Amino acid sequence: MNSFTPQRPSATASFHEPNLTPLLQPNATTPPRYNKLFGGVKLDPYRILLQYGITHPALQHAIKKLLRAGNDPHQSLVEDIDEVIGALMRMKEMIEEDTINT
Repeated sequence: MNSFTPQRPSATASFHEPNLTPLLQPNATTPPRYNKLFGGVKLDPYRILLQYGITHPALQHAIKKLLRAGNDPHQSLVEDIDEVIGALMRMKEMIEEDTINT
């Protein structure tokens, strides 16, 4: 049996930590990327996932990335595609793991 010990990032590790303070304020508005209206309803990836009953986190991530592919100023279309493929590959692995373990 393999044991996994998570490693803490080094003090010099850098990562993007979004500033969520404005979103946590009362009456805060959602970011513009979610302001797609259809029939008077805000149509964003989260509403679509709810409407279709998509609950698997890897599938949710892949669909969200596909819906916004190429529209992220911090990531290229190819990077979005790679992330979708990675999420779906992991989902497939999880399904296979669950099949083996049942």
